[in-house]
Amino acid sequence: GHMLTVVEIDAAYTESYTTDTILLSPGQTTSVLLTADQGIGQYYIAASVFSPAPTSLVPFPQTPTTAILSYNAATPSSKALPSFPAFNDTSFAANFRQSLKSLPFSTGYYDVEVPQEVTNQFLFTVGYSSQPCPLGMTCAGP
Repeated sequence: GHMLTVVEIDAAYTESYTTDTILLSPGQTTSVLLTADQGIGQYYIAASVFSPAPTSLVPFPQTPTTAILSYNAATPSSKALPSFPAFNDTSFAANFRQSLKSLPFSTGYYDVEVPQEVTNQFLFTVGYSSQPCPLGMTCAGP
């Protein structure tokens, strides 16, 4: 799949960290560079919930949300949904967090090598909320 390079978290540059899966906490912002080096086609970008609490205590839908990344000249095709760590995989969460490193101040906080040519810019906003719907009722969003 596509690789992602984390370069900033919550307005602070980080040492570049390349991965195929990222972890976001509520209210967190992360800047990620996507490497578009796959064959021409359409690919899912997907997100799911991470919660170390049992679903009986903190219920949430275990359905991923998706978007489609489509290369120029791609034709519609069937796509496989990417695999995710388990919703409560605390080992994955801990390993991801431990892999993130801030830039040392002694080297110059703004002495960061970033790509000089950006071919496309995207802004994705992901939000999640759950409000129970009373049994037998039809509920609608805001």
